[in-house]
Amino acid sequence: MNFRSTKLYLAICVLITPLMTMAQSQTPIENALRLVEQKAPTWGLEATDIQQLLFSDMYQTQHNGVTHIYFQQSIDNIPIYNALTGVHIDKEGKTYEVGHRFIPQAHEKITSSSAMIKPAEALKSVAAHFDIQNASIIEKSA
Repeated sequence: MNFRSTKLYLAICVLITPLMTMAQSQTPIENALRLVEQKAPTWGLEATDIQQLLFSDMYQTQHNGVTHIYFQQSIDNIPIYNALTGVHIDKEGKTYEVGHRFIPQAHEKITSSSAMIKPAEALKSVAAHFDIQNASIIEKSA
């Protein structure tokens, strides 16, 4: 390697090093969010479907060092029941997703911003569904 190519090699290393450091300095949550953003179009999701994700849980498996991060989809910061995804990051920093249960165009499927039935009605419905005999449901008077 001659002086000119050595100089060029060093210049490239100087330019690339900050980029590599920045990529490595991303937190696991940031890496997981980036993966969700990349996968969203293939999952049929719009930007609005993932713009209010709630951080649900994060832990590391001791036997293999994999970090597991879970997000829940929400609308107006109200969690959507069972709309979850998990992103898994191995010791080398490679990210994986194992399916998702996000709802495409969720914001368009909202029909009301208030409860459709009263709490006592909901409890009665649950009691009937699970065949709970003699359920005592106290209704609050207005």
